[in-house]
Amino acid sequence: LFFWQKKKPLNKGKDEVRALLADTPRKSLPSLANSLDPERRMYFGLDLISTFLADKDTSILTKAAEVFILRTYRGYTIHDIDTIDTKDVVDKAPAGSLHLAWTFSPPG
Repeated sequence: LFFWQKKKPLNKGKDEVRALLADTPRKSLPSLANSLDPERRMYFGLDLISTFLADKDTSILTKAAEVFILRTYRGYTIHDIDTIDTKDVVDKAPAGSLHLAWTFSPPG
């Protein structure tokens, strides 16, 4: 997932990455976040996944946010990532706001 063809501009592979996020079950996101395919010389990093953090589809948005966290904290052990309903956090929060909480352990 995190390798996309270096010759291909990031915006060219965006549709394929969006389809990959749509087709990946939430339980498979950790594997997706840590996938690597050096033989194909591909690149897909945080700069590309961050483009989905404003997606209108909440499923894509949530999965992108989880993959972003998993990728950013890949040196740590992520125990849990929870999606929190905005009304649970702030009364009268915009319905489109995404809140995530995660627990992790540092390496060592």
